[in-house]
Amino acid sequence: MMFHLALPEDWAEAQASGRYAMSTRGVTLAEQGFIHASKNDEQVRRVRSLVFSDVEDVLLLHIDEQRLADAGLVVRMEPGDPSDPNSELYPHLYGGPLPVSAVVAVTAG
Repeated sequence: MMFHLALPEDWAEAQASGRYAMSTRGVTLAEQGFIHASKNDEQVRRVRSLVFSDVEDVLLLHIDEQRLADAGLVVRMEPGDPSDPNSELYPHLYGGPLPVSAVVAVTAG
């Protein structure tokens, strides 16, 4: 299981289209080249604090990695700080938008 913080309006758009195409807050998959994710609660809290601290209503997408693989998408563990190859590794989703069908739960972020 991996996790992604999303704004409600971005998730609503994904539900309508069947695909979630945001990398992170305000940055699309097309702009970034991958979708940022977290592997555990600690990483989710860190991202919430750094990226969404000024937003009250944030959703946490719970993503089934097997469903991603079945859809032909790839998850790579990569440094959270690209300028520091020794920084903590975060999952990054490559290969296309996140299929809504790979999200098995949505909770408050």
